[in-house]
Amino acid sequence: MSKPIIECIKEYIKDCPYLNELSKINVDYLNMGDNDFEYWSLEKVEAPTILKKNVLGTKTERQCQFIIASRSFFNPLIDTQNIENLDLFEKIEEWFRQNTKKKILPTLNEGETATSIEATTPGYLYGTNKENTIARYQMSCKLLYEKEEDSIWH
Repeated sequence: MSKPIIECIKEYIKDCPYLNELSKINVDYLNMGDNDFEYWSLEKVEAPTILKKNVLGTKTERQCQFIIASRSFFNPLIDTQNIENLDLFEKIEEWFRQNTKKKILPTLNEGETATSIEATTPGYLYGTNKENTIARYQMSCKLLYEKEEDSIWH
């Protein structure tokens, strides 16, 4: 049984050395509650899935565009924490770049092969809570992959 692509990405991101081992990664949900864990969310964005088809229709080039978002402490008076938050996203972006270069990519379903994963925007502050103590930071990303298709000639 095949897994949704976003689940494959979630499993891959769990191996990122810049995420705390206690990090909780959700899909389409960023917990803004207790402070016991570092919370992350993967959220798919509206974008075309199929980019190209080969002439015989046996292979498609596809993408999955998504956002990585985090809930982090925020300090409007002393920006040391805020710089650390942005630095973490820079490290994740570089991890994607190096892994793509080394062909260390998400494991997908049978007939699907990841070709690259990358950040398409840098990490940025999306918003804060009313008290300006907790912030949502996010970064847009995409996974490119190929998928074998049933031939239209069968």
